[in-house]
Amino acid sequence: MGRPIFYDATGRRNRLTIRAFLGGLVLLIVTIGVFAATIADAPIPRPLNLEMEQKRPHPLLHPLRQIGYAAKTVTARVAAWLPGSVSPAGHAVKQVKLGFYVPWDDASRASLAAHIGELDWLVPGLISVTGPDHHMTVFPDRPLATILAAAPKRPAILPMVQNILNGKWDPQGMAALLHDPKARAELLDRLEPQLVAQNAIGVMFDFEALPASAQGDYQRFIGEAKRRYAANGWLVTL
Repeated sequence: MGRPIFYDATGRRNRLTIRAFLGGLVLLIVTIGVFAATIADAPIPRPLNLEMEQKRPHPLLHPLRQIGYAAKTVTARVAAWLPGSVSPAGHAVKQVKLGFYVPWDDASRASLAAHIGELDWLVPGLISVTGPDHHMTVFPDRPLATILAAAPKRPAILPMVQNILNGKWDPQGMAALLHDPKARAELLDRLEPQLVAQNAIGVMFDFEALPASAQGDYQRFIGEAKRRYAANGWLVTL
């Protein structure tokens, strides 16, 4: 072979190749630097607003005023009944600040964490009784235990017992339970260890959507619960 095919005696092609390589290297370094800067300066999104205190829609204002008036009336009657309290005529009244909590709502958990130091009583919705067999569902809630452990002032606990599961009320199953003396006694038996485990000061019943025919049975059940739990000093509320 007399002469190499790719040989360049002038050296021009070699100089162009080196320049192209150096230019590509500089471009690569600049690109990496810009990318790194965007990562270091990435904006941090604000946390989700899980507060419960939102503005109410205007159409709700009128019924909310009615509810507020009813609540004030009931509060005045309860305040007059509480030990050590008197009528609103100008004497000291014993007040109880009570809050409700449900484990399935992140906003409820955030509100509880923000205001737990202001509560005297806490009513967590942790127990449901539903179905023809009156099955009891107890919802474990570790975040609640964490919030209570960190509270500057732990509120008294009244677990709430409801006839709802998966967002659906069970009026027929609860009406049947309330009509059966044996089933009523068994429910109180099953609730007792739950109240002991929660170190509760009592229990709150929230049986909703019941037919009118079940109201008498409901009253009998409440009387039985008061007599049954009197030895523990527990409150029976609804």
